[in-house]
Amino acid sequence: DDIFRVYKAEISILDECGDALLGFTHHFKDRDEWDQLGRAIGNCTVIEKLELLAEKGYGYRVRGTSISSEAYECVEIFYRGLMQNCSIVELDTDIDLFPDDGTLPVLNLNDAKFKDRLRQLSLRGSVDTPIGDNQSFMFSSVLETMSLERLNICKLPLGISSESALRRIILACTKVKSLKVRCDTLAKCAAIASLLENPACLLESLDLVNGITEDELSIIADGLIRNTTLKKVYIFYFGEDLTVIEKLLCDTTSIRHIYNSNHTLKEIIDKNIKFQGVIDDCLELNWEENKEKVIRTKIARYYFIGNFDLSPFVDMNVSLLPSVLAMIEGNMNTRQSAVFRLLRTIPDLCNVSSRKDTDQFCNKRQRFD
Repeated sequence: DDIFRVYKAEISILDECGDALLGFTHHFKDRDEWDQLGRAIGNCTVIEKLELLAEKGYGYRVRGTSISSEAYECVEIFYRGLMQNCSIVELDTDIDLFPDDGTLPVLNLNDAKFKDRLRQLSLRGSVDTPIGDNQSFMFSSVLETMSLERLNICKLPLGISSESALRRIILACTKVKSLKVRCDTLAKCAAIASLLENPACLLESLDLVNGITEDELSIIADGLIRNTTLKKVYIFYFGEDLTVIEKLLCDTTSIRHIYNSNHTLKEIIDKNIKFQGVIDDCLELNWEENKEKVIRTKIARYYFIGNFDLSPFVDMNVSLLPSVLAMIEGNMNTRQSAVFRLLRTIPDLCNVSSRKDTDQFCNKRQRFD
C-alpha cells in the first residue's frame, strides 16, 4: 500500500510512497529516532499527504499537560526536519501545532518549505482546552499568508473561551475555497456571515457539520445575500420553516430585493430535506452564467404573484408596459391575475397601439431571454 503507519524507525520505505500516516506513540522515546524520522520526511520528495496522529499515542496529544524536557526536545527535533519538506500538499493532524502554554513546541508553518505548496489543512484538538488569543493570532497569521484550498477546523475547539479568537481565525479564511467548520453558536454564525460578506472572500464550498437552528441559519443567510463566490453549502437544518432560504434566493418583497438576492449559490445539501418549489427552481436557475438572465427569470416567475407591489410600473412609460406583460410567467390563473391588476391600476395600458403592435410586444418574450 502507498499509505502506511510508522511506529519505529523503519524509515527507508518513506521514499517509496506518496502518503504517510505517522502515529506518535510511546515507541518514540529515543532522540536519534525522532531526528532520523524528521530528517527522512524533510528529505523525502514524494510524500504529498501527511497525517500526524497522536490520538492513539501516549502523552503528546493533551493540551495543557506538561511533557518531559526530553520529549519536548524530541518533538522539536522532528519539527525541524519536517519543515524542510517541499512536497507536502495535505496535512492532517490532531497535534496542537500552536501551543501557547509551553507544553509542545510550535510548528511554524510560515517557515516551512512546504507552506506555498500546501493546499489542504485539517486540524483537530482537545475540546477540553480551547484555543486562546495567542494561538488564534499565530494561526490567523499563517492562514493569511497561505494559499489553502481546503481547511477543516470542525474538530478544533473554537469559540469556547474567546469569541475574539474565534472571529480572528474565521475572518482570516478569505483565501480558503472550501471550509469545514462547526457552527454551533450564534457567535460562530456571525463570524461566518462576516467572512461571507467580505468582498475579498474566495470561499466556494461551506460545510457546517453540525445542526443549525432557524436563528443561526438567518444570520448566515444575511452574509450570503452579499456573497458572490459560494456555490455549495452543506447544512443540517433543525427548523421547518424554509422562508429564510427562499428569501435568500429570491426575495419577492420587491423587484429591487429580487435583484439583490443571491444568484450564485447552486447547491444546498441537507441530508434530511429535499428542497422543492421556489428553492429548487432558483438553485437550478443559479447555474446559468448570465446573471442578468437569472434575475429577469426570477422576476418573471415569482414577482407577479398575489398582491405584488405595482408602484414600479405606475410611472413607467405606458408604451413599455406590454413588454412587462409579455415577460410574466406562471400558470394561466397567475398570469391572468397579474395582467388584470396591471390593467386595473394603469387603464391607459388598454389603449396601447394596435393588435399588430400588441403581437409584436408578445413576441418580445423570446427576445427578453
